[in-house]
This record gives sequence, structure tokens and C-alpha cells, in this order.
Amino acid sequence: MAIYNPCQMQFKPDAFFLYVNGLGNTSVDAQTSVVAIRSLLEMYTYSFSVDYFHNETNMAGYVASTFFDHEPEIDRQNTSACQLANVLQEKLKVRYNTYDSESIIYGVVFAHSHGAALTDLALNLVQQHYLQHLIVICYGGAKLIRKSKAVMIVNHVREKDHVSQLAITLSSTDKSMTNIFQRYNTLRMMGKTKQEAVAIMATEQTITSAVVQLKGKKKNEQKKIDSFQERLDYLLNLIDSYNVVVHPMLKEDSDDSTDTTENDQEETDGSFWAAFKKKAKAVVKTVAEEIRTAVHEHKFDTYMAQVSNDISSMLSGSFPYQDH
Repeated sequence: MAIYNPCQMQFKPDAFFLYVNGLGNTSVDAQTSVVAIRSLLEMYTYSFSVDYFHNETNMAGYVASTFFDHEPEIDRQNTSACQLANVLQEKLKVRYNTYDSESIIYGVVFAHSHGAALTDLALNLVQQHYLQHLIVICYGGAKLIRKSKAVMIVNHVREKDHVSQLAITLSSTDKSMTNIFQRYNTLRMMGKTKQEAVAIMATEQTITSAVVQLKGKKKNEQKKIDSFQERLDYLLNLIDSYNVVVHPMLKEDSDDSTDTTENDQEETDGSFWAAFKKKAKAVVKTVAEEIRTAVHEHKFDTYMAQVSNDISSMLSGSFPYQDH
């Protein structure tokens, strides 16, 4: 499928926007997100329709299908993907004109969390010539979607969105995929070209593997090491296959006023158990904070600033993530 310069892309006057929600969201939750998306769009135009496809998957179903190959749940998700594919096919079909170039966009899918995994399945079932007019943007997706599945696909992941990163890891053969794109994005922001960034990453990985191999030899362990060229080719292929943007965590005004509670003050008597108890409390507090941060960073609300940027960029014809 041809990839166009974003400045060449134009929206059809009656283009549609479709939101696909993540795990555990009710229909009311999805409607709330649609209202937020519609209000962002209406800052620019009232001509585009905004709707949602309710993804009814819950956490129990996701766990059953992902870890236990639970056939009824897998079948239910496949049925849901077929329904989403039918919705997309119909929306694209009524707008299709054989004389339209691939730079004419008929619709945009915003997929959050598990909605990205469902959308990935659905895209396999939509006729290819319709997908040449579709943009898909994922926010904290449970799976990365390949560039080749539509005319433009972007996968947004937040640096501290461990929920999405875990899901991506579970659905990928390369368990370090999000780390690779995070490093790549950093190098690009430093002004490196794609080739330069990939060469630096391949060098770093080769050196790291060489050190690991040397340590392994001391323990009489044999480890296979890819050559620099093999790593370079693999990374280039990965970068060419996906548009992934890893965003830093939003800075929050935190009341991190170090609470020196009465209990903490009492536990400074230097005894072993007092020190152990204090350490355990600190660990529990750190873990709880990481979980709180991960859940917060994964919410669609947290991605709304990025949704706003994407809408603004698309409607001005300057989408910034297409040419990686």
C-alpha cells in the first residue's frame, strides 16, 4: 500500500471518526469519550461524524483468551472483530469512489487499549482498497498495529503506561519492542536521521551482547550473538513496519510532601525490626505509586492532549508521525 506525505492528504467532506474503547468500558464510558472527541473536532469543523464501536471485552475475558486460550472468549472476540469490520466496511463503502486517490481520507479510527487489538483483527477482514482511505491511531494499545494495514497507522504509548507496554510485550515476539521504539524516538528527537538512529542502536545492542557473551563464557555458557549487520537489518525492518511514538510521562503537581508520620518517627530507634518495617513500608508505597501511575497513564483521558494534537495536525494537513 502506498504511503503518502501527510501534507498531500485531504479529508473527504463527509469523513467519519470512530472510537473503539478498551477493557472494562461500558457503553456510557465510550459515549463520554466520543463527546470529548467531538468537542475537539468542533473547534475546527462540524462536518465530520463521530461515533463509537462498543468493545465489550472485560479483564476476565482478556486474561482467559490471552493466557489460557479460552476458546469461547476467543470466538466472542473474533465475532466482535467481524462486527467492527462490517461497520468499517460499510462506512468506507458508502464513501468510496474509484476516482479518489489514496490521499483522500474517508475516516479515522481512534482505538484505546484492547480496542487496538480488536481493530487489528478487524482490519484483516476489510477489503484492501477501502483501507487505502483509512487512518488508524492507537492510544495505549494492547497490540501494535503494522503500518501496512491502512494508509496511515500510529501507535502512541506513554513511557509510564506499563499496562499497554505489558500487553504489547505479551503479543510480540520481541519482548523489548517498546524499549526499542523509546530509544529510537529519543535519538530522532536529538536530530538523528532514521539511518543514524538505527546504526547507533545496533552498535549499542552488539556491544551489550558481546559483554553478556563474555560473562557467559566465564560460566561456560554458550550464547548466540547476532552480528552488527543482522541487528541493523532487524531494527530497520522493525522501524519500517511500525509507527510507534513513546511519550514521556505528564508532569503532575504532586503533594509529595514527605510525610514524617508519628509511626515513622517512632521507628527511628535503630532496632532491626524497626528498620525492616520502615523499609517494607517504603517498598509497598513505591509499588502502590507505580501501579497508580501506570493505571493513570493508561486511561484514555490521559491521552486526550495527544488526541487533540493529532486532530489539529490531521486537519491542518501536517500529520507529524508518518515519515519516520
